[in-house]
Amino acid sequence: SNAYVRWAAARALGKSAFSTPDLKSAAPDVEALTVVVEDKDLDVRTAALVALAKFGAKAKSASAKILIAANRGDIEPRVIAVKALGAIESDASATVPVLIEGLKNNDDRLRKAAASGLVRFGPEAREALPELRKALQSQDAELRLAAAEAILAIERTARLKDL
Repeated sequence: SNAYVRWAAARALGKSAFSTPDLKSAAPDVEALTVVVEDKDLDVRTAALVALAKFGAKAKSASAKILIAANRGDIEPRVIAVKALGAIESDASATVPVLIEGLKNNDDRLRKAAASGLVRFGPEAREALPELRKALQSQDAELRLAAAEAILAIERTARLKDL
């Protein structure tokens, strides 16, 4: 089948995300997009990841495929996959190790997305602290800021829980 058709279908499904009120009605669209996340065409994969992010938590069933996409292949879909993990509210136990791998990458866009993705986990992302501290040494100011925000989220929340 034609890559353009698959790309257009993924984009159309993404546009329908906001009018899909609940998990049950979103399930067929999320299922179709989850399959397309593994498409051989870069643009099709990217469109599917963007679309899944628009479904938010209703696309949590796609976590496993998005985690795989976040960890391999071209940088652009990896960055989008990392951002999608936040949108779908993926679980810390599976997501934090993938985000740590993203922090180890030499592409600052992926490193920034990974650092930003760690913020929502707070102390559950404690194992990322060594890589986040390394990111504070980056030449990229936005990466340093994202790393600092993640460190604050991890340590501040941990301190509050100790009180």
